[in-house]
Amino acid sequence: MPDDPATAGPDLEVTIDGRTSIRHASDGAFTIGRDQPPSDLSITHPAVSRLHLRLIPGEQQWCLVDYESLNGIYLDGARIRRTTPIADGMTVRLANPEGVAVTFRYVRPEDITVPAPRARALADRQSDESWIIRYNRATTQLRELIQDVMAVPSPGQPHFASTTLRLLQRLVHMRTEFTELAAGGNRAEASGFLTCVDAMYDGLLIRMSACS
Repeated sequence: MPDDPATAGPDLEVTIDGRTSIRHASDGAFTIGRDQPPSDLSITHPAVSRLHLRLIPGEQQWCLVDYESLNGIYLDGARIRRTTPIADGMTVRLANPEGVAVTFRYVRPEDITVPAPRARALADRQSDESWIIRYNRATTQLRELIQDVMAVPSPGQPHFASTTLRLLQRLVHMRTEFTELAAGGNRAEASGFLTCVDAMYDGLLIRMSACS
């Protein structure tokens, strides 16, 4: 699909599972999907397609297009089948009617205020403290998860499939945690743990495929 032209319309605030970013209309269209790249914004969820939806800026509002995703996009419980204008405050669900929530709000220049230096420094310090708390919690959960992965039954033994599926779900959650932590900038430790999570996830998938 060719790139859509940039416009002078409003910018778009996108919130995905509590993560918020602002996309500028002047930068043109962008995509949301499971992998980044090729997507511009990523959602770590197995039911979300690699390229799931496309957001296109306009003079007055943005439009949403299903990027031929496998499991679709839902608005008020109904699957979106065509280009849909985005209303301010609109929330769609990805993959199923109760799936990943994506909320859109319009941002105009008059809505943006620049914080004073002291307030900005306080916000940065609070952000760093919040990151450390979340990082410590995630690493503790990962240590417990590593022990559980090492204790998983061998293929063919009772409870192998159910135990492995639960571990894969926990690994998907950990992947999301460390992806977001690593996105904070200069977070080499989080990136290293993310590599560990990916390796365990791939290893469990290989073991499941070997016994299927």
